[in-house]
Amino acid sequence: MIAKQILLLANLPDSELFAEVSVGMQAALKNALALSHDASFLLKSERKRAADILFSIAEEEAAKVQILLDVVRCPKSGPAFAVQLKRFNDHLAKGIYAKYSSTRPADIDEVARFVGDERDEYYLDGPEDIDWVFRNQILQGREELFYVDYVATDDGCRWLEPMYEYGRMRLLLEPAAVNLAALFVRAGMDNPKSLELIADKWRGVSFPAGTHWQVCAQQNRETVVALHERSLLTEFGQKNVSRIIDEWLFPLWPLDLKTRRVEPGDLR
Repeated sequence: MIAKQILLLANLPDSELFAEVSVGMQAALKNALALSHDASFLLKSERKRAADILFSIAEEEAAKVQILLDVVRCPKSGPAFAVQLKRFNDHLAKGIYAKYSSTRPADIDEVARFVGDERDEYYLDGPEDIDWVFRNQILQGREELFYVDYVATDDGCRWLEPMYEYGRMRLLLEPAAVNLAALFVRAGMDNPKSLELIADKWRGVSFPAGTHWQVCAQQNRETVVALHERSLLTEFGQKNVSRIIDEWLFPLWPLDLKTRRVEPGDLR
């Protein structure tokens, strides 16, 4: 068995691609829900750091559902398709998708700014917004929960041990990324026939700078109506049409999600 072969999906004809994506979406959601439920149990038991670790992994697994949906929305003819597939195994890309789940952008420019801010390898922050150099929040937040590390700071070098205080405070709620992934799959959007329709509706769509959210919402609406007309929406999906239209955000496949290199010395 050879792991991390997601790029092989690029070689499949659409019928096989949609079938594989369907299985992947279901598997990713199943894993995300299991991890999230176990994390909630740990949180109730005051095992806060362990809970936060599982929530973090659950968010990454749930983000895979959105990444696969964007694979379907992405044109197959250009280089962006392979780039989007690679995001399935990229921690920063998954973290961006997970964080993106809880945003409500007014336009595509706001999405671009959000993604740009999350890509920086290092950034300045502190009481005056420029006091200290910090590493990328998504990657650092993840690793500070998981690993012991030896770090260099402005005050010298030291060992950094995982501590819950470095993690995020959690409520006994499913993370936004998990909720969104569950919405799509439970609505029937993971069905291979649904994915075929989504590809037909979305592959030719682009959102130039300045595009307002309502343009994306209208595209969502037309897609959901078409799914309903072909009896592809589940009963759950029919009851949550408004949520799908409102929460299915602009696709991220056209945007660069790779780490943007920043020299700490330049920031200093």
